[in-house]
Amino acid sequence: MASPSLHILNGDSLLHRFPDKITGQKLVMRECLMDGPVGASLEQDLDLFFKDRVTFLGALIDQDISKEKYLKEVGDLFEKIQSTTDNNNLYLWFEHDLFCQVNSWFILWLISKNTTQDYTVWMVHPKEEAPYSFPAHTAEELVHALEDAQPVTKLDQLAQLWPAYCNQNNQRLVTLAHVLESTYPFLMPAVQAHLDRQETLDSPGRPIQTLREIMRENPSATFGEVFRLLSKKEAIYGFGDLQVQRLLQSMDRNKTD
Repeated sequence: MASPSLHILNGDSLLHRFPDKITGQKLVMRECLMDGPVGASLEQDLDLFFKDRVTFLGALIDQDISKEKYLKEVGDLFEKIQSTTDNNNLYLWFEHDLFCQVNSWFILWLISKNTTQDYTVWMVHPKEEAPYSFPAHTAEELVHALEDAQPVTKLDQLAQLWPAYCNQNNQRLVTLAHVLESTYPFLMPAVQAHLDRQETLDSPGRPIQTLREIMRENPSATFGEVFRLLSKKEAIYGFGDLQVQRLLQSMDRNKTD
């Protein structure tokens, strides 16, 4: 009999096209931890973390989000990871862009905190031709991706990416990415993308700079067109439409300052 498995998917898009022939329980990561407050997680107080995220996400979509709704759609996954012992294999389905990577760093950190764990953790990687897009995979390719899953080694070091990210310790992030590079070569590009998005005296950050170029070259472009162009030029970020809207709002605020 096959070992029981738990699949942590990077979003509902993957869930909706997940092959039926892949067995096991499926849980979906419905967060965008590359955006908004995250530091409360380090206090190992998930209630405070949930409160911060509910407040941020509610403001982001301009809607009231109850803690109960958040826990049902998002938080239950985190609780499950911390307590699960009944799955022999835990598969992480995350792409190599920054959006997915930051989410995966949090998941890996939670896994490292589960002292009762009795399972093997695996990373399922997208194909080389589409490192930022599981939706570009056929059902057969998703099955092959699972067959080629990489067992997670150096978990303690991988787990430290999350505290380094939360503490804005860029040097620590770079050091960890270098140490882990031979096993996880996709980490350094994601870390570099994170560094590049930060505002400096000389630059508003790489994504905003790219947005400015797009809008200068396409002054009449709709939001959808701008979003598609940015997604193509800066696929490493994995931005969703809400993140791009936030970038545009930031640009507008700077114009009025």
